[in-house]
Amino acid sequence: MEFTDFGTRLYDVASSNMQRGDFCRMLFDNITDLSTADGDPLDLEADTYRKYLRGASPITKLAKSINAYIETTVFIAYIEHHPEGVIGNIAKAFKDVFPDIDVNDSKQVAECIAELFEAIILDASKEPTPLSEDSGLDSFEKQSDTADNNETRFSNQLIDVSNSKIYYDPQSEMLYIGKSKMRVPKSIIPDEPEEHEMVYVNELLAAYSNTSGEKLTIATLKGKFKRDYLDQRINYFSALDVERFARETVNVGDEQVGLWKSDTFSYINSVLWGNFDDDFQRLMAVMAKAVDAKTTSVIEKFENLINPAARKGVCHLLVTDGQMKWVDDDE
Repeated sequence: MEFTDFGTRLYDVASSNMQRGDFCRMLFDNITDLSTADGDPLDLEADTYRKYLRGASPITKLAKSINAYIETTVFIAYIEHHPEGVIGNIAKAFKDVFPDIDVNDSKQVAECIAELFEAIILDASKEPTPLSEDSGLDSFEKQSDTADNNETRFSNQLIDVSNSKIYYDPQSEMLYIGKSKMRVPKSIIPDEPEEHEMVYVNELLAAYSNTSGEKLTIATLKGKFKRDYLDQRINYFSALDVERFARETVNVGDEQVGLWKSDTFSYINSVLWGNFDDDFQRLMAVMAKAVDAKTTSVIEKFENLINPAARKGVCHLLVTDGQMKWVDDDE
């Protein structure tokens, strides 16, 4: 297994909304004991770690510098520190590698993942250091010029998609921009909501509670509220995937994400502020409106990536940002 595959699987289930570069650095921090090292081989730019995680740069050079300092007990402790639900999701993410793994045995899961990470680093350290690893290519690193493999690999610069033909294949999770491609993996939705979800989740619970007339929790949701809650989590993670991808990959990504959100809010706010018999009706009406939202952000060019779930999920990003609520406390 390549590090990009290993790291992406962990990122999808255990990142807690961290930036990719920070998360990647944290993985290497937790697999090493550098107390006897001469200097800090992990003192690299965040962009370098982002490239490692996305597979835009091999970890060969880094692996050679840290292979003598690997300490799996540190990584085992890091994995075991996660909540049981997250550890279970980690086990599921690597079920193809460890088919007999017990998702309920935190110690076994942690040991398996730590040993796999160690093996990946040791294997990478045996490879010759590629000339292109520090070459600083301006935009793309050519992989092949053959007719069957005339593709490019994303390197260290953000992508200008303004004049590119873009296509996303949801089956392979590959995004094609002109003759270039990259993997855009979907998040694995954890069984229980994580800390970064709680703002929009609590707002949903408030809407359900106001509508039903009783104080509802995640555990007491039933019927249409339970179904909607599960759907809304899918919507949230669909939008979150798009937001993360755009921020870390697209040229002026932060600006484009902001435009995507603000334009969506401008499109839905007349419905949001309308008169409804209950807050659940308001929620349903806004979601129906959001599906049709078209914005001026370049994110719109990723048509197959921006699916109806992602368009609805922007509402939850706006709720999380404090830009909107389902329940008006003043009414």
